[in-house]
Parts: sequence; structure tokens; C-alpha cells
Amino acid sequence: MIKLRTFLILLGTVSLSIVYGQSGTNDNTIDFIKKAYLGNLMQIKSGTLAMKNAKDGGVRSFGSQMIADHSQLNGQLHSLIQTKNYNVRSKDTTGKSIDKLLKKAPATGFDNFYISKMVTEDKELVALYQNALTINDPAIQTFIKNTLPILKGHLSSATAIANQLNIQVH
Repeated sequence: MIKLRTFLILLGTVSLSIVYGQSGTNDNTIDFIKKAYLGNLMQIKSGTLAMKNAKDGGVRSFGSQMIADHSQLNGQLHSLIQTKNYNVRSKDTTGKSIDKLLKKAPATGFDNFYISKMVTEDKELVALYQNALTINDPAIQTFIKNTLPILKGHLSSATAIANQLNIQVH
């Protein structure tokens, strides 16, 4: 049932299209929306890999949490885009990125590889959202302010798991 739910969520998020903003929307807003969407999708897909490949229960649990949280965030982002009547298209290259990630992942030590990547990805997402606090759209501001604590929690959890597993992260 979880696999079907995840598939349906992914199908819904992949169908999101991001290209032009409504008139009056600046490029920073559209750029943020694209990056936030693709960042969520990357977290969902890599969380799915963790559920399948991780040996440590904490790493699998973290992957599951990433799927749930980032699926919900992309749903909220999708609703925001529809409410604001943005017409946005974005080429989904996340599948290729995941393939590259898998090719780089060692046969043994997936947990270490995944968690170190997630610390890096989570830092980048937090920075993306913090930088977007300058966007002048109240609805996007609310989304960002509601999402930042979740992303910071992910970073904190990933860092704690890295420390627990003695993984060196930068």
C-alpha cells in the first residue's frame, strides 16, 4: 500500500509543470519554485532508495520521513502554484541525478553514502529557502516560513544520524 501511495504521489508531483510566471512574477520567484520542487523530488526519490538499500533502521526511517515530508511539501507547492495561477514548467532531470547517485554509491556502505549526501542536500535546501525570504509574495513567504523549520529538522536529524554512525560530513 505504501508503494502504491508513493507512486501516486510521485506521479502527481512529476505532472507538475513549471515555465513562465503570471505577469508581475519575478524570475526569483519562479527560480525558487523550480528549485524547491526539484529539491523535494530529489529527497523523495533518494528516500525511496534509502528505504530499499539502507541497512541501518535509523537510515531507513529517515528515508521514509523524507518521502512523507517532501511529498507533502510538493503537494503544498503544487497547490500554491495553482492558487497563484503560475504556469511553470521544469524539465525533470532528477531521475538522471538519482541514477548517477546510485552509480556512485558503494555496494557496501550505502548508509554512509546516503546520509552524507542528505546532510549536503539538506544544507542546500535550507539555504535556498532562507535566501528566498526576500521574495515579495505573501503566500510564498508563508510557505517558506512554514517549511524552513521542517527542513532544519531534517538537517538536524541527518547530522545526528551521521554522528551516530561516525560519518564525516562537510
